[in-house]
Amino acid sequence: MDALGIILFLAFIFGTIFLLMSQAKKAREIYGFGLIMNWTFLLIVFSLAALFFGALEGTGTTADQASNALVLNITSVALLGFSGFINVKRSTVGFGIWFTFLQLIAALGIIVPLIMLFSYFRSKSVLPDMMR
Repeated sequence: MDALGIILFLAFIFGTIFLLMSQAKKAREIYGFGLIMNWTFLLIVFSLAALFFGALEGTGTTADQASNALVLNITSVALLGFSGFINVKRSTVGFGIWFTFLQLIAALGIIVPLIMLFSYFRSKSVLPDMMR
């Protein structure tokens, strides 16, 4: 059962990469903009960062922390919506929304592994100091 799970996971990953690359090629050839080298991708990355910090701030107990979390969450939604608006304006409505969703998946696929690598190497550098 473990081998089947690994094969399905790898098939999902490779299928997602294939889908992202084919849609990025379509966007570049038909509409003239890329998947990652694009201002809307940067807006989506900022949106995810605001959502992340809003979630961290939302765990607090004071009213200031709750209001800060609400502002960050609203900012996240506004940035994501503006990014989608730009993509729709540059292409068709359906493709613009679909492409914004694909950019969100690509951003998560890039940001989450970077955070995991950073935390792994950070904890690895802290552990020898703890053993002394």
